Amino acid sequence: MGEAEYEQEFECSFLAAIAGAYYAGELDRAMAGGRITEVPYDPAHEVFTAWDLGLDDATAIWFFQTIGYQLRFIDYLENSDVGLDWYAAALKAKPYAYGRHYLPHDIEVREIGNNARSRLDSLLGLGVKPVDVVPAAPPEDGINAARNLLARSAFDAGKCERGLEALRHYRREWNGKLRVWKARPVHDWSSHAADAFRMAALGLPRSATSNRRRSGAVTAVTDYRRM
Repeated sequence: MGEAEYEQEFECSFLAAIAGAYYAGELDRAMAGGRITEVPYDPAHEVFTAWDLGLDDATAIWFFQTIGYQLRFIDYLENSDVGLDWYAAALKAKPYAYGRHYLPHDIEVREIGNNARSRLDSLLGLGVKPVDVVPAAPPEDGINAARNLLARSAFDAGKCERGLEALRHYRREWNGKLRVWKARPVHDWSSHAADAFRMAALGLPRSATSNRRRSGAVTAVTDYRRM
């Protein structure tokens, strides 16, 4: 009996049952440590967002606060077949005071046609700012960064249920012919939440700690920056 099968049978670890799952151990430890629970919004601190933008696929957004050395993921949003205006309105409808928004590098790609705008231009025009554009990184670098971030993260079990389910299922691709795990992840429904979580891991400065909400409007030096 392998370690994963033992944990599933005797330790009630259902994360271990997902073969090749990247974050099984980290999420098991978060659950055992009481870090997947009720995590309310603290209005004294800004809320950051981390995005994965889909075209034909879903778009996923994590909402989190940095309080002390801990990241608190207080909310998660996912939808498909809607425009950026829908997401901008959804953010505005929530009772959060926002800090920065972390978005992937392809947000800067311009559409084809005359007077074409990038999705970054569109989001800024919709009032989603300030934006940090996270540079492209090899998947394994992002996954390692996400593992490190999970070790100091707490999640609201209710509002983040869909995102947590996706993180539990995010896994390596299996080569059935050679009977080995491939270096790349499976691209399926769980990829969107996992990719958005990587934006938080790669975008947020490693030294980031408590960010208290400023009085009045939050003002950035620029509406967006490349990291």
